[in-house]
Amino acid sequence: MVVVGGRSSANTKELTRLCGIVGTRAIQIESEEDLTDADVFADAEVVGVTGGTSTPIEDLRCVAERILRLAGTPEAKAAAEELATAALMVAATPAGRTTSLPEIIAG
Repeated sequence: MVVVGGRSSANTKELTRLCGIVGTRAIQIESEEDLTDADVFADAEVVGVTGGTSTPIEDLRCVAERILRLAGTPEAKAAAEELATAALMVAATPAGRTTSLPEIIAG
């Protein structure tokens, strides 16, 4: 899990701590510029992105795009911008915030 928010943010620290409690490896970053090493994701099958209460939604999209460019398959790297935007649109609420429980529409 990648937790995005201020280094001194109590909310962001708590999100990172809660990930650890449930056994999910988590890293805390302030922005996509903090992600420079693909090895962080080397053994991950799924990477989640979440943010502190005041983390702008666009920051979450930028982090998702960076993860795809760093550690995605060749196809994911080539389509990183589109994939990150699509993922955010699935999780975004009408108010422009995100939820970890997006509505699933049966086909």
